[in-house]
Amino acid sequence: MSWGWLLFPLVLFLPGYAIAALAFPPRTIGPAERGIYAVALSVAVAAVGGLILQLAIGLDRLSWAVLLGLVTAVCGGWAVRLGRLPRPRSPRLPWALPFAVGAFAAAGLVAGMAIVSARDGQLESRARVHFTDFWIAPPRPAAAAPRAGTFLVGLRSHESGVSRYALRLSRGGLLLAEREAVLRPGGQRVWDFSTPAGPGLLVASLRQDGGLPRRLHLPLEG
Repeated sequence: MSWGWLLFPLVLFLPGYAIAALAFPPRTIGPAERGIYAVALSVAVAAVGGLILQLAIGLDRLSWAVLLGLVTAVCGGWAVRLGRLPRPRSPRLPWALPFAVGAFAAAGLVAGMAIVSARDGQLESRARVHFTDFWIAPPRPAAAAPRAGTFLVGLRSHESGVSRYALRLSRGGLLLAEREAVLRPGGQRVWDFSTPAGPGLLVASLRQDGGLPRRLHLPLEG
């Protein structure tokens, strides 16, 4: 069962109400103003706290809920200790809502939505795994190849951009061939090689964009 709905009171009311109770003792502001401060401060804490979490450890629902719950508990407990929790009374709506507080709440809400959107974008980007297929095929059947010991080495790019490849082929420590290729996303390159008959170990070494080599081994029988 999803518990994401529990974030709504934490994002929109509870932390700000606790902070407002701590900052404004009873009878210093009216209930309507206190409610406005509660919403504005809650959204601000959620936005700023979410930004800090995103930069520090990565934002997710659990860490966000823990942060907002901790702010609510600390500020609320402090307000209770100081006797600053307001007593319920019938609200009186002021003639005009404080414009600055309303603008602050709107800015905080936009910031919070931007943080969540940015995190979703990061998760989507991480989900797009980029890689390159690299294979070496054993010698073809004699009926399919006119030369004994013929084999294939191939690449297929699933990267996000153009990549450069350097291939080295060796047998028993002796260099047999070197090849280079530049592939766009979805591009493929296959080389046809041959080696003298006899037992040994073929090693295909591939460097991509100057990085560490990847190696494939193909044992050959006599």
